[in-house]
Order: sequence, then C-alpha cells, then structure tokens
Amino acid sequence: MAESERIAREEREKKAADERTAEAKRADELWADALRKQATDPEDAADDFKELAEEHKTSPHAEEARWLAAEGYFRAQEWSDTIGVLIEYLKTNPVNPHLPDVERMLYESSVHVFEGARGFSGIFRSRKSGYDGLKAIVERVPQGTYADDALLALGDQYVDEEDYETAALQYRNLLLRYPDSEWSFRARLKLADAYLARDQGPAYHAGFVDVDPRTPVTPQATATRPVRSVVEAAKEEYQAFLDRIAADPGRRAEYANEVAYAEGRVAECRSRLAAKNQVIADWCAGRGQAGAAECYQRFAQNEVEGRPWSAGMP
Repeated sequence: MAESERIAREEREKKAADERTAEAKRADELWADALRKQATDPEDAADDFKELAEEHKTSPHAEEARWLAAEGYFRAQEWSDTIGVLIEYLKTNPVNPHLPDVERMLYESSVHVFEGARGFSGIFRSRKSGYDGLKAIVERVPQGTYADDALLALGDQYVDEEDYETAALQYRNLLLRYPDSEWSFRARLKLADAYLARDQGPAYHAGFVDVDPRTPVTPQATATRPVRSVVEAAKEEYQAFLDRIAADPGRRAEYANEVAYAEGRVAECRSRLAAKNQVIADWCAGRGQAGAAECYQRFAQNEVEGRPWSAGMP
C-alpha cells in the first residue's frame, strides 16, 4: 500500500511539474509573440499581452504584460479595451511606475468613448466604459492630475443625458474636494445650471436632499440631510461665483462672459422664486387667509427687489 501511494504521489507531482513547465512555455511564447507584433499590430499584440496577464498570473511577465496590453489597445484606439485593462491594472498594481500615464490614458480613452457615442452614428454605442474610466480616476487616483477633470467630465455627461441630479453631485464633489482647481469656476456655474434645470415651474417648489457626495449615499444618511429648493440653491451658487470673481478682480476680464451670464441667472432665479411665492399668496388669498397671503406677497416682493426673502418681516 505504501509503495502504491508513493508511486501515485510521484505521478501527481510529475504531472503538476509538467503542467507548470507547459504553462511557463506558453507564457514565454505569448510574451515573445506580443513583443514581435508590438510595432506592426498593436491590437493583436495587446490581445496576447492580455491573455498572458489573465491566464498566466505566475509568469514573471504578467504585471508588465497588463500594462503593455493597455498601451497596445490605446495605440490601436480601442478605447473600451484600454479602459478595462487599465482599471484591472490599477486594482492589481495600485502602486506602479506608470501612474501618470495610466491616469492620462484613462481620461483620454473615456473622453473618446463619449465622443463616439454622440450623434446618429453613436446611437447604439454604450457609454458605460467611459463612466467606468472616469470614476476609476476619481476613486483610485484622487490626488492625481486628472481627478478634477474627470469629475467635470462626468457632470457634463450626466447633463447630456438630462440626469441633472447625478450631474450636480459630480460638480459639487469637485468643488468640495478640489476648491482650488481651475475648473472650480466653471463647475460652480454648471452646478447652478444643474439645480435650475430641475425646476418645474411657478406652481411647484421643487426640492432635493442635499447629500454629501464624498460619503456613501444611504437611506440612513439621506434621512439626516436637509431638503433645499432647487431654485434657491441655484441662486446661491450663481451668487457664490460672482462673489469669488469680485474677490479676485484679475479674473473678471477672463470670465467676463460668465459674469454676465451669472448676473442674468441670479435675476432669473429671483424672478422664479417671486413667482412661486406669488402663487402661494394667491392661493392663500383665495381661501381667506389674509395674513398668510400678505406674508407670501412680501416674500415675492423681496425677491423682485433683490432683498433677503424675509426682509421686513416681524
């Protein structure tokens, strides 16, 4: 019995050794073939590098192969493949010598995915990998060069899909995380636009739960956050933009068009808030609630004249 067990064990060990040898040989062949094809057929080379990285993880070339796969797909302008490989590369190698290029390639590939999904020719093209790429930058390289660019681009894409709620979270995330970013000026205006786009007219005081985009959004967390008027929030952001420009006069010429736009939008917000309060005033008056009607009438007049909404109230 002991002899038969020894023979069986040796056979198993030999078989495992043969399999390791065959696997190492296949990995070396893939590596050599991919290197040979790099200059003339980057996409085919990338396929080989990717197979090596995924199917032969014990190979000494596995880590570098994943990076070279991403490079090959990027050169071949296979944007979704580039994004997928780079995200996996960041997961398996969060500290690596290629981080600046990883970040740049993720951003540029994501932008190309979105560009390809626009217009009639892009109707059937998915934007998912573009979103995945930009989110990977924000989540995995938050201190890098492109995190603020990624948040701005995410917001713009959600606006393009008319998902103003999610767009606002991206712009606000940028402002909270990167207040000194050069994009913060435009992000504040875009945030205000996203808020205002959710207004539903004078008869409705549309509101939203003001969540912190830097923390997980759960039902428990949402329940503790304030509800804000979308028009009031938009007015505050437009005014915040104007106040920041006023504090830095050198920027006024650079953002002259945006200043004029924000000033017009502040007036528009006041007009909308006045109209909402007037609707409530009329409703109260129609039901004999004279005191309440007078109160809301004053709110409306304060907005029209640019005063704090509660000015003149006892």
